Amino acid sequence: MSYTRSFSRRIAVHYSGYVTYPASQNGGSVSYSGTAYEDVYVNVHVDTDPVDDSVAGCNRSVDLLTGAVVATEAAEIKSIRENADRVGNTIISGFYKTIRSDISQQITELKNIVESTLMNLRQLAKRCTDKQLQMQTDYVRICNRYEKIFTELNSELENRIYELDKPTFDFKRLCDGNQTLNSESDMVSTVAVAGKESGALQTQIMASSVKRSAIQAMGKIQNFLFEQKRTNDTITASMTKADTSARVYVPVFYVETADTAKTTKQQVFTPSVVSPSAQLQQELASTQMPQMSDKEAENVQRFFYAQVADEFASHTDEHSQRVHDNIIKMFNK
Repeated sequence: MSYTRSFSRRIAVHYSGYVTYPASQNGGSVSYSGTAYEDVYVNVHVDTDPVDDSVAGCNRSVDLLTGAVVATEAAEIKSIRENADRVGNTIISGFYKTIRSDISQQITELKNIVESTLMNLRQLAKRCTDKQLQMQTDYVRICNRYEKIFTELNSELENRIYELDKPTFDFKRLCDGNQTLNSESDMVSTVAVAGKESGALQTQIMASSVKRSAIQAMGKIQNFLFEQKRTNDTITASMTKADTSARVYVPVFYVETADTAKTTKQQVFTPSVVSPSAQLQQELASTQMPQMSDKEAENVQRFFYAQVADEFASHTDEHSQRVHDNIIKMFNK
């Protein structure tokens, strides 16, 4: 909208100079100066119609631009949303595919591990079954062997006990036979009459047997005490409290082996109190060992079997059993 503004201001104007005058008598010049004031009025008319028209046009252009911006913004937002949905779906789909692939790989790996573990477990179960069958076989074999040994020991013990008091046992067996014969026959009256006498006689025989066993036990105890006293006297006589030099006997184990190349090897094993020496080894190598008797060989064999059995009692695997069998085989050869 056009408008008019009025402005007024007083302006001060400074002036100065000089003037000459003609000679009347002498002639000359005179200076002058001063300040003059003047009020100035200014009317300013501002014509804003072109600007208003431009502003109105600009407003229309801005409105159009705003509409275009809004439409562009909406289209951009829609495009961003669609692209975001597409990217999100792609990421989610890729994530699920990756997870599915990872899970499939893990399932495959775990399946292989489970199959290998099951195969190993089957092999271990088969080995356990074979070991159980082997242990059952060994148990039956050992039970049969020890049953045979204990049966022979019982039979031998029975025979020795029988030989210790043979007349009494023969008489007892004869009495038992007669009693069985009398009880199984039709001589009921004879059995009834002889029952009391047989009972009394059997009681006397048992008392006599007990007395005889007691006398034998007392004799054995007496012999044991005599032997113990004699052993103590021998040990006491052999011991000396004086600090003198003497000969001491210790057990020595000497082993001589030969390989296929005819190379011999000697080894000496002694207790910890004695250290093996070359002189001791040479003396043992040159010593002619006496032949072992059958009884000593039997004792050594029984001791060796017992030691080997104790050594391999806690080892039940196949390797230990094979080593045990080879040791017994080598010893028997």
